[in-house]
Amino acid sequence: MPEVEFAESLENAGDSIVYRHVIPRFLWKLQNRMGLGQEKKMIEAGATFDRICAKYIDAKREEIRSQGTDHDHSNKECEDLLTYFIKLDTSKYQLLNPNDEKFLRDTIVSLIVAVRDTTSSALTWFWLLSKYPHVEAKIRHEITNLPKTATSQERPWSPIDHKEFLNKLVYLHAALYEAMRLYPPIPLERKTSVNSDVLPSGHKIDANSAIIFPIYALGRMRSVWGEDALEFKPERWVSETGGLRHEPSSKFLCLTPVQELVPVSI
Repeated sequence: MPEVEFAESLENAGDSIVYRHVIPRFLWKLQNRMGLGQEKKMIEAGATFDRICAKYIDAKREEIRSQGTDHDHSNKECEDLLTYFIKLDTSKYQLLNPNDEKFLRDTIVSLIVAVRDTTSSALTWFWLLSKYPHVEAKIRHEITNLPKTATSQERPWSPIDHKEFLNKLVYLHAALYEAMRLYPPIPLERKTSVNSDVLPSGHKIDANSAIIFPIYALGRMRSVWGEDALEFKPERWVSETGGLRHEPSSKFLCLTPVQELVPVSI
């Protein structure tokens, strides 16, 4: 496949961020100042973001100017996010400055990264279904055999309009959770201790210690998930009563309060 400069820069920037989590702060700061090692890729990625985002921001501003003031309050529902932020009412959001190129650039990059991660999770789920056709068959069977509700006689499966219908699809949720267990959208998470403490494992930590949770590795540990930990098995999420099995956050870190939105995004 042809290389996409922006996508490649996103990968390099992501690798650099992970790199910063595992080496001393003074070292990556020094490398950044000198333009060496992984930090060189980070600097190059930043330059790529600046150049490409500036191109689209300028084009969007020119498009808005060409439309004139009559278009400002029409077709609000059809506006893209960049247009929305450029037209942002600063009287309501005084801390945000739509004339600030850095603000617009950071907004664009943040949105692209968020969309990329949820899209990759969805593609991973479809890939797993292609490898395990019996799981796909069970999902299809669950969807087609769920009783229709009074509000869904004409359109039995519309997750957006009928949230209660989607909540009843236990096996579908189980397959999504199982995909995120093996391939979490965020492979690791870092926390910093405010004070000295003792972890549940008995390990002592000092104040301001960096603690890295390897979510990807945790989801594949046999000591946590059993001997079949590497197997894609949605049934592990279905309880004996047929409901969705709850797993504590200490076991399934992928579903933190924010990341619980990922199945909805998928």
